[in-house]
Amino acid sequence: MAFLLLALITPLVASLLVWLLPASSPSNNVQGLKQPHRSHEDHFIWIGRVAMSISFLCMFVLWIKMRLLSDVYQFAFSFRWFQFSLGFHQHWTLRIAYGLDGLSLPLFSLAVLLGWIIFFAVRPPGEQIRVYTGWMLLALFAVMSSFAAIDLLTFILSMELTLLAGFFLILRQGKEQHWDAALQFLLYRGLASVFIILALLGLAAAASRGGLWPASYAVLSAVLFHHSVPHIVFLALFIGVLLEEAFVPLHSWFPNAMQDAGAGVAVLLAGILTKTGLYALIRFGVGMMPQDANDYRLLIATVGIINLLYAAFAAWSAKDWRRLISFSSISHMGLALFAVATLRQTGMLGALFLLVSSGLVSALFLLTSEGMFKRLHSLEFSRLGGLSKSMPIASGFLLFAALGSLGLPLTSSFVGEFQSIFSGFAVLPGFAFVALLGLLLSAIYSLNAIRKTTFGPVLDSTLMQLADLRWLESWPLAVLSLFLLLLGILPNPFAQVALSAFHHLRALGG
Repeated sequence: MAFLLLALITPLVASLLVWLLPASSPSNNVQGLKQPHRSHEDHFIWIGRVAMSISFLCMFVLWIKMRLLSDVYQFAFSFRWFQFSLGFHQHWTLRIAYGLDGLSLPLFSLAVLLGWIIFFAVRPPGEQIRVYTGWMLLALFAVMSSFAAIDLLTFILSMELTLLAGFFLILRQGKEQHWDAALQFLLYRGLASVFIILALLGLAAAASRGGLWPASYAVLSAVLFHHSVPHIVFLALFIGVLLEEAFVPLHSWFPNAMQDAGAGVAVLLAGILTKTGLYALIRFGVGMMPQDANDYRLLIATVGIINLLYAAFAAWSAKDWRRLISFSSISHMGLALFAVATLRQTGMLGALFLLVSSGLVSALFLLTSEGMFKRLHSLEFSRLGGLSKSMPIASGFLLFAALGSLGLPLTSSFVGEFQSIFSGFAVLPGFAFVALLGLLLSAIYSLNAIRKTTFGPVLDSTLMQLADLRWLESWPLAVLSLFLLLLGILPNPFAQVALSAFHHLRALGG
């Protein structure tokens, strides 16, 4: 319990500390112009680094202490928020409750890892450090809290907090069209929250049977084992997931936000925030409404395949790296949704591998391309070419990200894709065959972009004079690459933890 509490509370306390500390006072330079005091502003970014480093260390302890093949939430703790009367001597106690199982621990760890990487790999402009650090720490706490929640109220509050923090991050850290992108993010994900909250309230109402509404996941699962849930509840959850994950045709907010956001915010969006929707579908849809999930299996599979193919073609036609990364992420999530539709343990495990791998690959793509953007001030393919000659380190990381994206063996993406397709051929062979086309397209658009960027002809002689990535820029990319390889070479520890949760989902086959 102590390590989960420490991992969660540290970014929240650090965020409050950033907002409570006094802002830096401007100092005059030689010309008499006012500039922010850089050394004071550095305190804010170091608060974020220390906070996420503590959470990062706690994450390893949680993996070491995790008990396998356990159907209970581990490291669980809760505290009472407030209590009110419902009449007739009935009282409703609202609690904030946290814990981890095999489904939530991998995604919780992804959020911690990428949050730690963000603070060491990305430095915003000096005048934005305090605002960036405060909102980023709050956003990371919120998404970590979403994955660690074991109570409906805790999950709902965490989800709303991600909406608030994400909006202000895009608004304050965006580029030219930041207001439009932030507003789209707020509207689409706000609407997603409405549908998901309605679905969760419907779950609680179906389980209450006229008594007090159960809010604990464990109690809900036990009660709903004996009661059916109206189909409208599952459909509301599914619509919310489509909005949350930026699935076609409700996807336009995501590429726009990715295009306009700073590198750190883009990693947060593509690597972490867009994983909460499928997590909710597995946790609440498959886990608590298995009959509805089975009834709508073909719908889920169809939406997954459409997103896999549409986003792959869109990534192929992209003119710059940011849009390619955006649609590549949507395509991978489409395959993960198809894996969920198989309703098999192997499919769920493949989906979880894909969620984590997509987050790692997106972060590696974004941070490597950001290093290029700092030097070139553009990520358009028409202005790139032959960068392997002047920037071999950056080109190498970009190539590895592309190989991870297309599912090269010995990467975690390969494990996820193989299990997803294998599970699909067992129950939905026609859909699985079409999904293979999406994987082929992934290889085409990834390697085509690499060819244009690093191995194509040098379009401008100034490209030969570019400095390569420095050590401070390279080591976070090396860490991401290492995790991609570790999960691909040694997938069994990850799989054993995940299967301890999937084993108990009553809807799943082998």
